[in-house]
Amino acid sequence: MPAGLGERQAAQSADFTLADLPGKAADDWGDRVAFAGAGPEMTYGTFHDRVRRLAAVLSQAGVAEGTRVGLLSANEAVYFELFFACALLGAVMVPFNVRLAPREIAHQRENAEVGHAVLSPALADLAMSSGLTTVTHWWLGGTYDAAIAVAAPDPRRGAWPPGTPVTQMYTSGTTGFPKGCVHSQEGWRASALNLALGLRLDRRAAVLAQAPLFHAWGLGVVLSHLYMGGTVVFLPGPGDFWEAVDRYQVTTLTVPRTAPADGRPREQVTVVTGLAGGFRRSAGRPWRHSFPTLTTTVSTA
Repeated sequence: MPAGLGERQAAQSADFTLADLPGKAADDWGDRVAFAGAGPEMTYGTFHDRVRRLAAVLSQAGVAEGTRVGLLSANEAVYFELFFACALLGAVMVPFNVRLAPREIAHQRENAEVGHAVLSPALADLAMSSGLTTVTHWWLGGTYDAAIAVAAPDPRRGAWPPGTPVTQMYTSGTTGFPKGCVHSQEGWRASALNLALGLRLDRRAAVLAQAPLFHAWGLGVVLSHLYMGGTVVFLPGPGDFWEAVDRYQVTTLTVPRTAPADGRPREQVTVVTGLAGGFRRSAGRPWRHSFPTLTTTVSTA
């Protein structure tokens, strides 16, 4: 068992819920960096504070148990702020695939009955053409951050039943319009711990989070690192792939096809491949797109 996992499990009481994670992390390692790379670093203490403030903002806007809250953004820390704020309120996050056409996103918005949304200004045209600006919404870097800054942290504890939905995610729509799948709070917690074991994570874990997209299975890979008190690293720029790997001593990543060639061995890196979750390690060999396979493989489902 990796160092730290036993402590994390032992620290969880029988009634520990998904929404408790940011608070437990703030108590256990509040000064540790949770998010880094692009923009200012965010500690676990700051992350917990922002989740509670966001929960207050959403609650004041009418978000309650079962409310669907949409998110249109590339991979950013906002995914986890919104994810845990929804878990705290019993609400459901609906992340939209930024690569879909406006009519497909509009279908998801209507199908999920999304009445609130958090939107990236970089995707403003897509947000407007898919109807997401017709619901109550906040813009990242603008109304979103302004609302969080003045909100008082929500004091409640997320004591929801394990089967309470927390995300509604959609397929790519290869057989027609995208189809929604609802995931429970307990399902995500079990998935995160399962991946933490399969990836052999400890508290030094750092994941490079530029791929895969969080609206797909990338959300679970990153969540497993947050459970262990690891660091989530976002690329500062498109050409900074290997610089970020070395600077933050990244231990987990998916190699995108656009990654520049590099022949240096990096023994600490585990590569996550395939939708079923194959874990592969570079084992000190020059970096390639194929690696010796680890003996442990678990599902990301």
